[in-house]
Amino acid sequence: AALNIDEIIGRFVPENAVRVHINVPVANRLSAAAENALQIKTIQLPHCMLEISQRDQRIEQFYQSIWSAPITKNCNLKLGEQVSLIPQYYTQAYKISQDSVFSWEGQSYIWIKEADSYTAVKVDLLASEQQMYIVTAQQSLANKLILTTSVSAVQGVLLGLGE
Repeated sequence: AALNIDEIIGRFVPENAVRVHINVPVANRLSAAAENALQIKTIQLPHCMLEISQRDQRIEQFYQSIWSAPITKNCNLKLGEQVSLIPQYYTQAYKISQDSVFSWEGQSYIWIKEADSYTAVKVDLLASEQQMYIVTAQQSLANKLILTTSVSAVQGVLLGLGE
């Protein structure tokens, strides 16, 4: 069969237009602060690491589409290939003892020592590692004294169960 003048027999894609496309599940259980903190910054592929350059602002069926920077030659990828990758997250997070965390009204908190008193600070739990939690908070926890013992006793005082 002969080709028509209107038929497309091939397309050329510029090298700088070839990118990795990822559908990322949106975690509806995280607070907005934790969700923003967990945005993927780079992806680790078998042979290279790529920056994330674009995010679709729409969420479709609990997934957000993101695209990498243009694929480099050392990535050794082919068009249409499916690969396993590791997302790299960058956030201001802190590693604290699991014993420091208590629940209050369905949220996770820690006690911060300020002068002669303790203040309850809400934290978002991101991960656990052995006996530690990785957490984020609205305020900086750097160089803060965090209560790690008698947490339940202080919580009892908060609830009016004793002094």
